[in-house]
Amino acid sequence: MILRLLQRTRSLRWLFLISIMMSSTVVFIGATGISSLLYERLMAEQVQALAQEFDLQQPYSQKGISTSVRVTYIFTFALLSCLVLALAAWLAHWMLLQLQRALDTFQHKVSQIQSSRDLASFNAHPEHFSFRELEPAFASINQLTRQLDSILVDKKLLEKAINQVEQENDMAANILYGHLLVKSADPLASVEYKIRSSTNFSGDLVLVKKSPGGQVFILLADATGHGLAATITIMPVMSVFDSMVGKGHQLPAIVSEMNKRLLQDLPDDRFVAATLIEINLQRGEMSVWNGAMPPSFYVNAQGQVQHSFCSRNMALGILDAEVFNSSPERYSLPDQGYLLSFSDGLIEQPNQHEQLFGQQRLLDLLARTPGKRWIEAIFDEVEAHAQAMELLDDVSVCQIDFAQLSREIPLLLRKSQMQNLHHDGEQPLSCPFEWKLRLQGEQLSRQALPALCHDLLHNLGMGKDLASRAYSCLLYFSQLVLDQLLLKLDTQLTLVDYYQQKSLALKQLNLGDFIELQLEGRLEPQPHLIIRIQASQSGQVRSLTPPLPLHPEDRIEACAQGVLLHLSASPRPQAV
Repeated sequence: MILRLLQRTRSLRWLFLISIMMSSTVVFIGATGISSLLYERLMAEQVQALAQEFDLQQPYSQKGISTSVRVTYIFTFALLSCLVLALAAWLAHWMLLQLQRALDTFQHKVSQIQSSRDLASFNAHPEHFSFRELEPAFASINQLTRQLDSILVDKKLLEKAINQVEQENDMAANILYGHLLVKSADPLASVEYKIRSSTNFSGDLVLVKKSPGGQVFILLADATGHGLAATITIMPVMSVFDSMVGKGHQLPAIVSEMNKRLLQDLPDDRFVAATLIEINLQRGEMSVWNGAMPPSFYVNAQGQVQHSFCSRNMALGILDAEVFNSSPERYSLPDQGYLLSFSDGLIEQPNQHEQLFGQQRLLDLLARTPGKRWIEAIFDEVEAHAQAMELLDDVSVCQIDFAQLSREIPLLLRKSQMQNLHHDGEQPLSCPFEWKLRLQGEQLSRQALPALCHDLLHNLGMGKDLASRAYSCLLYFSQLVLDQLLLKLDTQLTLVDYYQQKSLALKQLNLGDFIELQLEGRLEPQPHLIIRIQASQSGQVRSLTPPLPLHPEDRIEACAQGVLLHLSASPRPQAV
C-alpha cells in the first residue's frame, strides 16, 4: 500500500511523511510498553502502602508482574522497532535507487549529445519513476539545451560570417599587396624595404616608382589606426602617387595633391604621415618631404649620421591648401652611404617593462652593423626588444644604397629614353594637331608643363616612343628656359642657394612674365612633332645640350626667346 501510494503521488513529501509516521509509531510503542510496566509497579507499591497503614495482621498477598510478562513486553518492543526501522531503511534504499536510475538515464542522454540535432531532441525527464520535485530541474535543463541549440546555430552563422570576412580580407589583401602594389611599383636593386604588419592589413606603405623623365620617387606612408581602416585611409595616397608620378609631376605637386585628396575623401580624425623622396638623376639631387614621420637619416658606411631629414610639415590631410607647405628639403645626391627611413612603429615599440625601442637604440644598431644588413638587423632587434609581445603598430623600414644607385644611374637614364620604343604596327601620330599654352606669373610656380603635355599627348593617342621623347625634352628644356631666360638664375650656385634664389624669383613674377608652349604635330613629309618653348624675357639659352641622346633626325634650335625642337617619329635602332 505504501509503494502504491508513492507510485501514485511520486512525491518526496509523502515519503518524508511516511517515515515520520513510522518513527512516531516506534516511539509510541516503546513509550506505551514502558509506561505500562511503570504503572503496574506503582499500583503494587500503593497496595503495600495501604496494607501497612491499616496494620493488617496478615500481609496482603498480590502477585507482581512476572518475568515472562516483562520479557514479552521487551521483546515485542524490540521486534516492532526493528521492523519499523527496517521498513524505513528499505524505503530510503528504494528512494536512492530511483534517484540513481534517473541520474544514470540523464547521464546516458547527455553522453549521446554529439550535434545540434541531438540537442534539439534532448529530453532530460526520465521515462520511469521520478519524484515530482525534480521535474522543475529537468524542465530547466531542457530549456538550457534549447538555448544551447540556439547558441550553436548562432555560432555556426557567426563562424560562417567570420570565414566569409576572412576570405574577403584575404582577397582584398591579395588585390592590394599582390596586384596593386606590384603593378604600381618599379623595384630597384638600390632600394630595399620591409613592412611588418600588426594585423592582416597594414597601415604602412612603401612604394618605389620611376617617372617618365627618369626620376625615382619613393613613398613611405603611415596612416592613422591599424588594420583594414588604416589600409583604406592610405589608398588615396597610393592612387595619387601612382597617377601623378606616372604623368611626370614633380614632388611638390604630388604632395599637394595628396593633401587635397585626403581632405576631400577622409573624415577629420583621419590623416597620413608620410615621407616622400625624389631622386633626380639628371640634376644629381635628392628632395625629401617629411610630414610627421620620424627623421630620415643619411648615414655613411660606418653607420654615422651625416644628415637628418626631420619633419618640417604636418601630416597629409590636416591643413588646407592655403597653409599647407609642399616644399621639400633638397640635398646633393651622394655617391656613397645610405638613406634610412622608417615609421614610428619601430621606435615606439614597447617591451614587457613598457620601455620603448627608441631612436638611440636604432642609431647604436647602425653603428655596429654593416649597412648591407641593416633592415634584417633592425627587425631582429625590435623583435628581441619586444620579448615575444605582439607588435602594437605596423613597422616599415626603407633603405637606399647610394653606391648601388650610382651604378644604376646610367642604366636608368638609358631605360627612360629607350623604354618606349616603337612596336610593329604602332601609329606614332594619328592626325595633325596644334596646341598652345601660356602660363603667366604665379601659375609658373604651381603648374608643371611636362605633366600637362604628358596628359595631352596621352589623350591624343600619340605613340609611346614619340610621347616619351617629347616628355624628356619638355622636362629638360622647360626648366632651362624658366631658370635662364625668365628667372635668370646663376648656374654656378650651390644647390641650397639655387633653390633659395629660385623661390624668391618666382615670388617676384608678375602677369607680364610668362612661358609659352606650342606643340604642333605634322604628318608630312613624315610624322614629326614640333615643340616651341618661349619666355617673355629676351636672351639666349646658354646650354642646348640635351639630357639624353636623341634620334639622329631630331633637331634642337635656339631662338631669341627660347628653344625650338623637331622630333621625328621614324623608327630608331633597337637599344642594346
